[in-house]
Amino acid sequence: MKRWLLIRWHHGWSCYHAWHVELYRAVGHKPKESAELDRHLEQFTHHVEYLLVLKKRDVHGTQRRIY
Repeated sequence: MKRWLLIRWHHGWSCYHAWHVELYRAVGHKPKESAELDRHLEQFTHHVEYLLVLKKRDVHGTQRRIY
């Protein structure tokens, strides 16, 4: 259940972030600024994927729980 919630949260955040980047571009922000927003999303996505891998390993008993 936690994994499902994390995936749903991540999906919702990704949709919001994509909308936010498009809004910045629409109102005339420089490409550099929107590229920086894209980079932040990539970093965020990487961190969430890493957390999902840790959780998956934990479920299968190959790693200790981290709290």
